[in-house]
Amino acid sequence: MLLEEEADSSSAPLTFYADDYQLDSLIPFESLVAQVLPEAELAKLKSIVPLSRGAGGHSAAVGQELGKKNAWTFSYNPSDYYNTTQTDYRFLAGSLFVIMHEWGHVESLDGGHIRYAEPGAELAAGEVQYGSYVATRDSYLSAFMQQFWSFHMRNNAYVAELTGCVDGYSEANYRYNKGSFYRVYAAGSPIEDFADSFALFVLFEDSSYEDEGVGVVLKAKYEFFKSYPEFVKLREEIRAKLIALFGSPLPA
Repeated sequence: MLLEEEADSSSAPLTFYADDYQLDSLIPFESLVAQVLPEAELAKLKSIVPLSRGAGGHSAAVGQELGKKNAWTFSYNPSDYYNTTQTDYRFLAGSLFVIMHEWGHVESLDGGHIRYAEPGAELAAGEVQYGSYVATRDSYLSAFMQQFWSFHMRNNAYVAELTGCVDGYSEANYRYNKGSFYRVYAAGSPIEDFADSFALFVLFEDSSYEDEGVGVVLKAKYEFFKSYPEFVKLREEIRAKLIALFGSPLPA
């Protein structure tokens, strides 16, 4: 399984700084991942490898060896993270968002939390299906899907209608459910929505969600992650590392 994403700018109040963050010396991407993730999380990684796609957005992907817990590979596109002289990062905050987004995939898909089946397949008790994805019983993704994607799962006609829109399912779902998703990309599937929501939970201040411009559903997704002590602990550990490195979880 390979999950890819393109990080983009988002609208206020949850937004990233657009300026480059100048570093005294370049931190290689592999080292950045190693420095911002706790040791217990890094143990889930088998390797971090570069991709060759050319510039054009923060491209990254994670993949796991079939049938093996942990054993994750984190792939990234060097041209999307460094400037042409490779002396500083292009949009460091956005790069950190990508790392956290991909780690949201690891948190939700590791350890047999998901399997694949044809739409309409017979499900075991407690399993939840969206398209070909089946979130297993008691998994984070199952709870997330039931709370935030149950309407989509119950209404095939709605999904079909949005899929048939000129601008595509993700764009239409984002537009029709304003304030429910951080960006268009997250509106494409519960898996990407989970990953985006996890990244926001880790990187943004609690006070960011008190802004009246933040949608009720986005606030509820923040509270979803906050309800799991293990995610709260992970957030605190990652933010402590980011503050030690850059003085802030979202360096300006």
